[in-house]
Amino acid sequence: MNAEEFVANWKIEKEALLRSFMDETDNSLIAARINSMALNIEQKNQLQLVLDAVLTDTMYKLLLGLDGSANIGNNQHTFKIYDESRNLVSDCGEIEAEAWRQFYQGT
Repeated sequence: MNAEEFVANWKIEKEALLRSFMDETDNSLIAARINSMALNIEQKNQLQLVLDAVLTDTMYKLLLGLDGSANIGNNQHTFKIYDESRNLVSDCGEIEAEAWRQFYQGT
């Protein structure tokens, strides 16, 4: 796994979470709370846009924290991430660049 695939997997997870939150048949607590709000279509669309932005910013910040280019809490450190075969996923800065590309440039 490299930085591109690592970030792509987090983007897939973000999109799955958003689908889950907005799915009226999902059994998650968040989906249940959204359903209990009895929103009309326009309100649901607006909420989905807000949740998408929140998840995007959260995942981006998390990835930058792991890459050492942003704080995690009060600390900023570079972490080494290895796959299960003990191969290094990326050098410092690769995750940050890839996260920007995939989450904000849409490629």
